[in-house]
Amino acid sequence: MYPVMKNASRWNGYLFCGLLVVMMVYSIPQLVTFASTEEETLSLYLDGQLSRKFEQRFDGDLPFKTKSISFWSDIRYVLFNEGESGVVVGRDDWLYSNEELLIPNKLDEVLSGHLAKIKSINDELKLAGRDLIIVPVPLKAAIYPEHLKRPLDARLSGLYQKFLDDLKNSNIKAVPLDLTFNDYKAKNKSGAPLYLARDTHWSPAGANLAAQAVAQMFPDLVEGKRYQSATHDTTDYQGDLTNFVLAGNWLAGSIRAPEVVPVYETVPIVDENSPDALFGDVEQSIDLVGTSYSEIEAWNFRGFLQQSLARDVTSFSLKEKGPFVSMSEYMESELSASDSASVIWEFPVRVLLMPDERVESWQEALKNQF
Repeated sequence: MYPVMKNASRWNGYLFCGLLVVMMVYSIPQLVTFASTEEETLSLYLDGQLSRKFEQRFDGDLPFKTKSISFWSDIRYVLFNEGESGVVVGRDDWLYSNEELLIPNKLDEVLSGHLAKIKSINDELKLAGRDLIIVPVPLKAAIYPEHLKRPLDARLSGLYQKFLDDLKNSNIKAVPLDLTFNDYKAKNKSGAPLYLARDTHWSPAGANLAAQAVAQMFPDLVEGKRYQSATHDTTDYQGDLTNFVLAGNWLAGSIRAPEVVPVYETVPIVDENSPDALFGDVEQSIDLVGTSYSEIEAWNFRGFLQQSLARDVTSFSLKEKGPFVSMSEYMESELSASDSASVIWEFPVRVLLMPDERVESWQEALKNQF
């Protein structure tokens, strides 16, 4: 009845079979070369890794792979204004991580699971004589929703306050950074942004404001050692989210451009007549546990904390691991040797949206994507 459709189906079948034959002919030399050069064939076979290793080599040797990826990335960016999986393209050359915009199924259950882990950690630290102070880092999308192309979901805009309420009901101390950040935005229309436009992290301005908020919220932590933070240079910082925009520079040059970030250095101010200079440092260090928001030197969060708290800060933060892994490693290997009475825990709120905290880094995700 429909000869055109029958002919189309027949030709689709021919093309598919022809493609299979071409790929088979192409793969035979690859297989022969792999078999002749691989020295651990038997052990890889017994471990179940032989086919995986051949697949990786075959995939890496595919002709025109890079050009094909670039071509489809260009098409995707032109037609849909999208990057690769992992990034959300906003207005004004802003990028957002999809980790803070994807709402999991059964959100309340996911949040309850994370809160239970936090309660357990707080209880263990109390038993060890430590006072836990959480510094929840707000969602970038919640602080700067104006650059999103769609309105922020109400569940995301209310996530921070819900988390603070849950912590308060559990008698866990926390710093309400969202109020501090929004107040700064309202009073400084043309001030330095608190987050980088094309990176997942806060800027040095955001880190500095967060450190000041910790000192204002918990003045008992402030001691008497003076620190000074100053910037004498800038650097071109390539935001991590630009790795997920693979369109050519002729299409997405501005959105992949590096951002100018001031370089800060925090140093102690030594008064030769002070008791510290005469008899040695008497202030007790405080422990900081966190993620890349604390560990990456470009943000200088540890330095700003030292300045705001007027005391030494020892960082046990880890990049690309997440707050729970960082805290777990700190409690397992560092807690017993520390004399810090308080532990500051920098905690990105976007982690609360992950059903199971992902250990895989941005770099590993990008490598494994293709």
